[in-house]
Amino acid sequence: LRSFDRGEEAPATWWELDPAGGHLARVGWDKKIRVWPFRAPADAEPLIAGRNENNQLWVPVFDPTGHWIATGSGSGLTLYPLTRSFASVMRHDVRLVSEVAFGPEGRWLASCGFLGSVRVWPLEGEVPPAGRTLYGGDPADASGPVDIAVSEEDGDILVGTYQNGDVLLSLDRGPRNVLKGFREQTQGVAF
Repeated sequence: LRSFDRGEEAPATWWELDPAGGHLARVGWDKKIRVWPFRAPADAEPLIAGRNENNQLWVPVFDPTGHWIATGSGSGLTLYPLTRSFASVMRHDVRLVSEVAFGPEGRWLASCGFLGSVRVWPLEGEVPPAGRTLYGGDPADASGPVDIAVSEEDGDILVGTYQNGDVLLSLDRGPRNVLKGFREQTQGVAF
């Protein structure tokens, strides 16, 4: 049995286990993300990353391959590459990002925010290129997305919105599909 949180840091708000089984991550009230590799010695310190901001970080999410971890906050989307000896922050979306989800094979990341859109970010190359908008994009639209989930089968994206119910998006099969019977606010979605 191994202890990962010694109580020295700010209280944890979220924990996430890497699907590949290599890392454990936690986000705390101190606005930092801590990542423990399971193969490190028991007394090894975690990788600690954070940004100089006033907003709380939200749920950390690992990609299926264990190469990336992402988190959203009131200041945008932050990607941390875990395959380099020195992690760096790659920040592209500076709007509020409430949820993030990786594609089934870890080649892309989807993000959404209460006041905006659903965007897809390719994760190929040394520095990922800017994302493309699949849904929304008008910050004045009060019906923005609040949660997303990605299908492991085909990579479709299910979006829960503030006022428009659930919307199913496809990366390559045409326009969005509003799901019938889901017309109110949706706080959580899953496949």
